[in-house]
Amino acid sequence: MKYSALLFILISWIGIQSVSAEELFDVQAANDHFNRGLTFYFQKNYSEAIAEFETSIQIDPDNPKAYYFIGYAYYKDRDFSKASDAFRTAYELDSTYAPISTQPPLTD
Repeated sequence: MKYSALLFILISWIGIQSVSAEELFDVQAANDHFNRGLTFYFQKNYSEAIAEFETSIQIDPDNPKAYYFIGYAYYKDRDFSKASDAFRTAYELDSTYAPISTQPPLTD
């Protein structure tokens, strides 16, 4: 009986660990694409930044930072409709990303 209980706990723990590792891998991949997007953004390569932010969002659709920065990339690329949608999504995910009309967008 003790052996069965111990085996059950061990199998459960291994299962939890493998799921957590997979989730961690996805978060790392999303962060990698997000960081590449930032690099392209600050190099003023907005189309590449958008592509990287979109990949980050596909992997982790609940990251408000990715929507926030893709919003700025769309804005710089003069796609104001997509920029607005991205800013709205960032705000819906996290209200600290509220649009502030007195704050200028990131500088060139």
